[in-house]
Amino acid sequence: MGQSATSAEMNLEQVFPDDILLEIFRRSEPKTAVRCRALGKVWNEILSEYSFMKENTFATKGKHLNLLLQVGLAAWVYSPDNISMIDCVNGAVIPCQLPIEIDQSGWWSVIGSENGMLCLRYSINGFNSEVLVWNPLLKSLRCLEDPADKLLRQAVIGYAFGFTPRTDQYFIVHVSKRHIRDRFLHCNVYDSAYGEWRHGYIKDQRLKNLGDSSAVYRGKAFWINWVGRQSNIASDIVIFDVVTFEIQKIKISHSPNQDRKLYFQSITVFQDNLCLMGYEISSMGWHTILSKVDIETFNIVPWINFMENRQRKIHCNPSFIIGEDLIRVHERIKSSKRTNLPLSVEVSVSKVNMITHKRNTIYYSSWPYEMCLKSATIVSQGLLIP
Repeated sequence: MGQSATSAEMNLEQVFPDDILLEIFRRSEPKTAVRCRALGKVWNEILSEYSFMKENTFATKGKHLNLLLQVGLAAWVYSPDNISMIDCVNGAVIPCQLPIEIDQSGWWSVIGSENGMLCLRYSINGFNSEVLVWNPLLKSLRCLEDPADKLLRQAVIGYAFGFTPRTDQYFIVHVSKRHIRDRFLHCNVYDSAYGEWRHGYIKDQRLKNLGDSSAVYRGKAFWINWVGRQSNIASDIVIFDVVTFEIQKIKISHSPNQDRKLYFQSITVFQDNLCLMGYEISSMGWHTILSKVDIETFNIVPWINFMENRQRKIHCNPSFIIGEDLIRVHERIKSSKRTNLPLSVEVSVSKVNMITHKRNTIYYSSWPYEMCLKSATIVSQGLLIP
């Protein structure tokens, strides 16, 4: 499962956190040459074998997190998207660009991120698509065929990406149907341990719309099944076993109390717990809700409930919890007081301490009105090789 990195020279131009640098220099062995640029100095040191790189990634998991923002034009407008990487601590913008060239008619989207890896789906010219596993810190990548590229018709499309706990073995999952009423689900799983896709068909579970949010947790892929005319009602949690190709569902119950309406946004893994992120509207205001999902008992239990002192509407604005902080991305259309000036789209990132309620805006940018926020993804720093 592990891939040897001995005698491979990697140029790590991004700044390493101090604790990672000290550990690298303290435990250096003549195995892998690494060039690090940190604090204005160029370090030419020797990094230990790949086993230490894996150990360091797992030991520092969750400590050094960045926020990846994808901003672009509407899907029907041919134009490459903008990418911004933001430090979740101080809001510093980290230089980042895609490792592939996409022309005016191409597109890309984020499948998932874990252990410093980003999994992307992209098309260079708008026709053929591929899957990319990329480590922005090491600037290393692996390109894979996209199983959806060979299918003529697709509906209820779902992708997921994640790792087996404390290993460098990762999975990429793709599920789809030929049309919304098809009785069979077409499943594809890429296992990095074997370096190939596995394919299969299973009986459908009346899936409607899996959406963009997904997670891989303990050898299973998870999505939210959305129903309703606008696919905005969370109906079930879909569970797909990447080994047995079995599928299950956990029913999401909604409170009959009209005074407290709970809306789910995404599915995520927080502190080694599978969770649903959402918000609740009550007479008191807007609450951010994080609920635990027990995959053994099939229960969903509210866990963290937080309401800001300064009320701001949440709606579809993505939120993330990092330690004691709530990271919230806001997107809004700003109108100009002068009628001859065009409208603009503002994207800001705020950090709120859930204990002290101290709020700080760590990032702000303004875009032309035609632009929109397409995705926001938390990316950790890791030394794993795709």
